[in-house]
Amino acid sequence: MESGQYGHTGVTEEFERGIAAFLGVDDAVAVTSGTAALHTALLAAKVGPGDEVIVLSSPR
Repeated sequence: MESGQYGHTGVTEEFERGIAAFLGVDDAVAVTSGTAALHTALLAAKVGPGDEVIVLSSPR
């Protein structure tokens, strides 16, 4: 709290750098939920209004 950041701290940035290095990519972004992860992935893939996204249905 003293740093003025809530949730995204130096620890988060260290984690992102470690994940990026492990995956062999330039950048990685940590988010706070699965919903935020899906939203970020769709934005990165440039999926927008009117685009079709097909997903698997849940097992019964």
